[in-house]
Amino acid sequence: MLRRPHDLFQDTFLRAFKAFSRLRSNPNHRAWLYRIATNRFLNHRRSGRHGVEVPLAVEIRNRAPSPAAIHERATVADTLRQAIA
Repeated sequence: MLRRPHDLFQDTFLRAFKAFSRLRSNPNHRAWLYRIATNRFLNHRRSGRHGVEVPLAVEIRNRAPSPAAIHERATVADTLRQAIA
């Protein structure tokens, strides 16, 4: 399954590379490559899996909390401690 736009890009060129030997000697190479990319994109969209999927652990690890978020968490924690006590 493709996860990111560069995966779709890489898959397009991989398919083109594999099909290059079947290409006629004098076609419009740009149109040929464009057609492969278009078909790959349309197939990907039809599959219904066109959202970017990032594992939650990676998303959490890559997202540093802002100072405002840290302050808000501390405030909520203090409020909860007071409510429990």
